Amino acid sequence: MLWHTGAPLHLTDEGIAHLGEIAGENPGSLFLVDSYHACCAVLGLEEAASSFDGPARKLAEALAPHKATLAMIHHTNKSVSGGNATQASRGSNALPAAASLTILMNWFKQPAEGQTQNDHRVVVKTQGRAKGTTLLIELQDDGWIHHGDGESVLAAEAMQEAADELQGRQADIFDYMCERWATGEFPCTTNELQDVGKCNATKVLRALRALEKKGLIYQHGQMEALVAGGRPQFLWAPHEASQESGGLRGIRGNTSRASHEIEGFTPFTPITPNTLSTSAEGVLPPMPGTPVELHRNGDWNNGWVVSDASDLHAVRVAKLGSPNVTVGSLRWELDVRPCQSSPFKADPVEPDPFDF
Repeated sequence: MLWHTGAPLHLTDEGIAHLGEIAGENPGSLFLVDSYHACCAVLGLEEAASSFDGPARKLAEALAPHKATLAMIHHTNKSVSGGNATQASRGSNALPAAASLTILMNWFKQPAEGQTQNDHRVVVKTQGRAKGTTLLIELQDDGWIHHGDGESVLAAEAMQEAADELQGRQADIFDYMCERWATGEFPCTTNELQDVGKCNATKVLRALRALEKKGLIYQHGQMEALVAGGRPQFLWAPHEASQESGGLRGIRGNTSRASHEIEGFTPFTPITPNTLSTSAEGVLPPMPGTPVELHRNGDWNNGWVVSDASDLHAVRVAKLGSPNVTVGSLRWELDVRPCQSSPFKADPVEPDPFDF
């Protein structure tokens, strides 16, 4: 059944009673109200008033005995730029409070003032009794297309925007770190970055902490103090998500829908307590000097030896031949495992020309 502007049905007491009778004749049906404000216009209710949800609650009570589902469309305010449906709801928050589940739909990228909407992807966020979900979808001629988990896409986009807004010393340091990581996944030391930032260690560390707080870099282990003395140096590397979404400042990555359909942006392998207890159960700690492999970017790379494995959930390894280069906080059998082959690359065997 359809009621429209030419043949309207408003949420008055009579209209709600009529819809209740229809629900009784059609149990388990769906009722869609588009929009709630238009169907309540004749009642003279103010959107900012706490009584704005009155007709919605009456209609829900009339439909509930017949196991009907009620969906209502309500518009957002002009200044909404994210958050949830309760914050984005136009007028009073009484209406979203009356719903069991709220769904907020926003453009993934809002066009600039005076510009047309070219990116038609939509971010869908749910909130309520069910588990909260964030999706990235798009409506095309043949139906909706799902572009993946919206949280990871939003996080990568926010990281890229933070990188684009960097200036001065932070920008120079972050660009240099991205170049080093793209060259061969080389982390940078604090002393190394002093030459890049043209300042002392204190100012470099302050810039690094600021970049870490913005989610652009992370501490990638540390170099132990040399035999001659000195302090251990922290190793720093850019987050993998920032590399996937574009890398350097000012260089936009491919954020089309195709890129999100092919791969996600989650930089770390999820871990659960059950996984840890199972992997560590009955496993003897490896001895220092044991050849191991590290899990990096989906591959296992050898060339490392165990430095400290007293805690299987925080194993520290050292670079083979460079004991001062270490990586810590590794999980046994998840981030690090015993070497599956020789830690040294075998030289090819030349055939003996006199061997007949």
